[in-house]
Amino acid sequence: MAEHGALLESVSRDLRQCHTVDDASGIATCYQRFTLWQQFQGMLRVAVVVTFQFPFLLLFTAYNTFAETSAALINLVGRRQRHRLPPNPAPTLVIPGTCAYIFWQLGMTQYICEKYDTSGARIVCTSSGASCAAMMLFLERAGSTREAVRAHARDAYGLIEQTLAPIFRHPMAFWGRTAPVLKDLLQLLVPEVPTPEFRWMCTNAGLGEDAFPAEGGRVVCGLRRISMRPVPNLVAEAKTAFESREDFVAAAVAASNVFGVVSPVPCRVHRGQFCSDGVNPFSLYCFVDYTVQWITGRFRTTAPPHIINGDRRWPWNHVYSMWNVGIMDALLPTERYAAERLYWLTPTVGGHIQYQWALRFSGLFTYQQWTMGYRHARELDVKGYFKGLAPLRF
Repeated sequence: MAEHGALLESVSRDLRQCHTVDDASGIATCYQRFTLWQQFQGMLRVAVVVTFQFPFLLLFTAYNTFAETSAALINLVGRRQRHRLPPNPAPTLVIPGTCAYIFWQLGMTQYICEKYDTSGARIVCTSSGASCAAMMLFLERAGSTREAVRAHARDAYGLIEQTLAPIFRHPMAFWGRTAPVLKDLLQLLVPEVPTPEFRWMCTNAGLGEDAFPAEGGRVVCGLRRISMRPVPNLVAEAKTAFESREDFVAAAVAASNVFGVVSPVPCRVHRGQFCSDGVNPFSLYCFVDYTVQWITGRFRTTAPPHIINGDRRWPWNHVYSMWNVGIMDALLPTERYAAERLYWLTPTVGGHIQYQWALRFSGLFTYQQWTMGYRHARELDVKGYFKGLAPLRF
């Protein structure tokens, strides 16, 4: 705890020396744009790596698609239902996977925690959203004033810049090297508190003693677990009731483990099971799943129209909804009323994602995305998007 406090103090001191400060969110950065030479070196390295990886990723995609499709057909014939968590009347913050736009989501998270008491809300996350959930837990312990939350957010941003520095050295430096630094970052962000207190924070917190009498918890993290039945495939699964800080960090790292891009290994171990990224982008079965959910009407909960990235008539605007629909089907309840209590933290609300930046990672990009995400959440708040959340108590 003392080391962590000293690190935060050091980060705060360094940030005060930075010249680029955002008036809205209050965060600061010292990063500048990459030079042309750095850009050239980065693109050359990634060209070599991707050329080597492409055949393996192609085979990986082909098998994932075959396995997931086969499992779905066998389960359909056997009338096996996908397991879903029980419904809960609490408002739910849904944080899907958005790849490099994680920093946009973190900016939205800062605004939400400055304005609202999120301890009374359920947090459903997957992939990049798992890191945002960690950020939310970090900010919830800042205090009951906006100024305290904002100060914590500035420190968190400094920790992120400092920890991710190795993958900000040149464009595409993150490729295949993100998992170790992500784990280090989560260990700094996730509150270091006694196990009973952490269990309470992830299970009930502001929701009360009897919030989840049967199963589940306040914090729900979606990932894919390797299942050998009916065929070896990656099954969408919700991880809840986290027993400790280490338990949650392991789940968040596994939920973000995109093979080849984030990590050189396809799976991570969580609770003795081999698990992978909740979105599972290397499976084309998501096209089928998305279509089926539109036909059955399930999409109103798992991929509502307002989170489509722009004009729904254009197929490419459905990409992020399509990637997330499978895992969200396992994380979100079936009751239709529940859709009215879901608040999505994603740049696709309002169509803010630009696909050419989907794999962009840099210190300056992090700053730009964070500040735009903060402003995005503020604009949504003005329109009444978050009106069901409890305001922060002063």
